[in-house]
Amino acid sequence: MDKRAAGLLLGFLLFVIYLLSIILSLVGVSLTFLKPLDDLGFLFSTTVKGLMLFGGIILVYILQTNNKNY
Repeated sequence: MDKRAAGLLLGFLLFVIYLLSIILSLVGVSLTFLKPLDDLGFLFSTTVKGLMLFGGIILVYILQTNNKNY
């Protein structure tokens, strides 16, 4: 697996996991490995989850664009 494929996989996993965690937090359920983040407060944890969600989207977008036009 090359670096581009690993980065795409990482970005997709960031997007899916944190989107799922935001949806689950709206109904009062949390993922086990994100429990310490949820213990810090709703606003802080939602902000961090949102940043990670957009970070995954940006990572996938950057790796998908073909910038070899030199």
